[in-house]
Amino acid sequence: MLQFRVAAQESSEPKFIAATHNGKSAIAGLCVDIFRAIEKADPIIQFTGDQTWQPRARIDNNLKSGALDVICGVQHIERFEAIYAFIDTPLFSVNYLLAARADDSVEINSWDDIRKLGKDGIILAMHGFGIVDILEDLGGLTIDSGGTTPLSNTGWPRTFLLPSFTGHQNRHPQSRHGEQSQID
Repeated sequence: MLQFRVAAQESSEPKFIAATHNGKSAIAGLCVDIFRAIEKADPIIQFTGDQTWQPRARIDNNLKSGALDVICGVQHIERFEAIYAFIDTPLFSVNYLLAARADDSVEINSWDDIRKLGKDGIILAMHGFGIVDILEDLGGLTIDSGGTTPLSNTGWPRTFLLPSFTGHQNRHPQSRHGEQSQID
């Protein structure tokens, strides 16, 4: 038996989703489905730990220390290339939705529109996520990556990013969404 130690990443829906199974708390989601499919395809492989929540920073530290073996759903960016070995074929892709508060009349059609907002153009993103690096590489954007959950990234700024996974519809009642299919 080949066992691979993993953890469920907090605040990463739909990769990992709090669920109920037979009346008990459980963790479901895209990554859990991927783990089970791999186990079914090759019964010698077993993933353990996907029913334990951990914040992303702890997962990264546990991977570095050898306490975990695998992480599911990491963006392939330069900062992570030195840390992780990526498989050749991505298992899924992520687009991001650039959202504004529902009561804000701002019109965003390009990254320059956000840059023109100056101090009012702060973009909220989640701490430790690869999208922060991608936004920083675009240049001229003001990014606040202090939030650790999607909920902590709502309310006060004009714009914030929400991940959008293929086959999953994000719902955020206090915003209107404009889909940005790629960051360019």
